[in-house]
Order: sequence, then C-alpha cells, then structure tokens
Amino acid sequence: MRNMGGLRRHMPITWATMWIGTLAIAGIWPFAGFFSKDEIIWYAGAAAVGPHAAWYKLIWVLALAVRC
Repeated sequence: MRNMGGLRRHMPITWATMWIGTLAIAGIWPFAGFFSKDEIIWYAGAAAVGPHAAWYKLIWVLALAVRC
C-alpha cells in the first residue's frame, strides 16, 4: 500500500479528470451532478401531496439551505 501513490506525477491529465468526475458524482456545484440532484429534489417536492406534503417541503427548504 505504501508504494501505491504518485499518480499525479505520472498521469496529470488522468488525475485532474478523476477529480472532476469525483466532484460531479458528489454533486458539487457547478458540475452536472449538482443540477441532476437539484432536478430530482424539485420534482419529488412538486409531486408531494397528502398529509405529509408540508413536512416534505420543510425538509426540502432545509436541504437547500444546507447545500448552499
């Protein structure tokens, strides 16, 4: 395990693209993962009906506040 490292020195383009991919999958702004998660949360909130709709909207607002 100690000898498994130094990828950044030998393959800098691969290292950079792996970091960009990691940030996109994590949903960090301005990468694609952020916008897809935002759309999923939005459509789920728009479809909330019934007795628990108000709770969902409260959780949605809290999720937006924490994410920014």
